[in-house]
Amino acid sequence: GNLFHPAVFNATTLVRFRASFNQFEGTTIPSDIGRLTSLQQLWIADCGLVGSIPPEINQLVALNDFFAYNNSLTGSIPDDLSMLRNLRRLDLSNNLLTGTFPSSIGLLLSLEKIILSRNSLTGSMPSTIGNLQLMTDFLLDQNSMSSSLPSDFDFLVSLQSLNLDGNSFTGRLPDYTAWDDLRYININNNQFNGTILPSLFNKQNLEFVYFSNNTLTGSIPSNYGNASSLIDLWLNGNHLTGSIPTVGSDDFASITEILINDNALSGTVPESLCEKRNITLVESYLEDFGTLHADCFPPVGSDVPNNPFPLAAVRIALLESR
Repeated sequence: GNLFHPAVFNATTLVRFRASFNQFEGTTIPSDIGRLTSLQQLWIADCGLVGSIPPEINQLVALNDFFAYNNSLTGSIPDDLSMLRNLRRLDLSNNLLTGTFPSSIGLLLSLEKIILSRNSLTGSMPSTIGNLQLMTDFLLDQNSMSSSLPSDFDFLVSLQSLNLDGNSFTGRLPDYTAWDDLRYININNNQFNGTILPSLFNKQNLEFVYFSNNTLTGSIPSNYGNASSLIDLWLNGNHLTGSIPTVGSDDFASITEILINDNALSGTVPESLCEKRNITLVESYLEDFGTLHADCFPPVGSDVPNNPFPLAAVRIALLESR
């Protein structure tokens, strides 16, 4: 059937249009959508939509939510979204969208969530992104964006989840010092360089850090065990140097996985980290912090060599027990 029957556009006082998870294969979003100026919720996810997003979407001045994920939308995100000043949540993930990230999105100061994952967006991040100081979730993974992040990116002080995995971003990491509520950060599979700021591990809500497969340099911050809620720490596939810092008895209280293989680290794995692994194995009944593929004394039946064993000769990875 037709998702957008012509009679719908006569309902100019319509507030909610929810039609997600239906089978309207081949339907496009008509330009008449702009007539629904009272609309607050436009939920048209996973409906078989095709075609482009019409520029008339900018006329939905009352819109709070725009969900159109899991469709086959093509073309670019409209350049001018500046009238959507009430928009709080935008999810266009898993479509076929191309073009650049519109700078006008940075004018939507009420935005809390932007999810544009798994499209084919290109170009650089506009500096206007730093205006979105209420944004808690920014998911842009699996696109083709490049260049360095603007310094204004550091102003996203409400961020809780950031996912830039699978792009081609370069330059320094964002300065996350003021991101006090950060819980999840994923910059895997980019070309970020520079060092890891120690302030990352001072965040008590931090649970997941994924920095794999970049060109990060410098050492692992000595306070890396301080994040008491940290579950996963992936630093593998970079150019990190120096030794692995020791950890205290209260460090890594929630850890299940640490990956530091494929770097340029030197020395040996600290005994304190090995002890943390062994204590956790006993206390968690092998359900949490698992095998250390390095030079600790291995669990019975493991083929990992005993201490001492130079890091240069092994692939270092702390792996979650399955």
